[in-house]
Amino acid sequence: MEQRFESVPLPPDWERRQAERVRKNEAAFKAHNERRKALEQPIVGPDEPIPFVCECGDAGCWDAVDLTIEQFDQAHATAMRYAVKPLHVMPDYERVVAQHESFWIVEKFSPDQFSSDTTSMATLRSASP
Repeated sequence: MEQRFESVPLPPDWERRQAERVRKNEAAFKAHNERRKALEQPIVGPDEPIPFVCECGDAGCWDAVDLTIEQFDQAHATAMRYAVKPLHVMPDYERVVAQHESFWIVEKFSPDQFSSDTTSMATLRSASP
């Protein structure tokens, strides 16, 4: 017997739960990269790229993002910023604040902050995979 789930309503806090999962995924990748930076910083040159893990919200993404220590520090200039592969953006939860050839910097926000910025949302959706 085939079950149909299209008519099953989502929990009232579904968006909050989904945003929290994305936030936890990104925070875990960022913490991993901070540990990697601490290990690599004493032994790499200032212009030598290090393969960090993409900090996008996709728990299945383990793509490498090659950054120098300076680029890594610039990408994390504030606590809510993350370094991701180009197009690895979740426009419902973050906005692109800088684009470089091999990586983008995104800034997290809560979903309710985004409702007033529909122009940016359309732009991000068209740039996301």
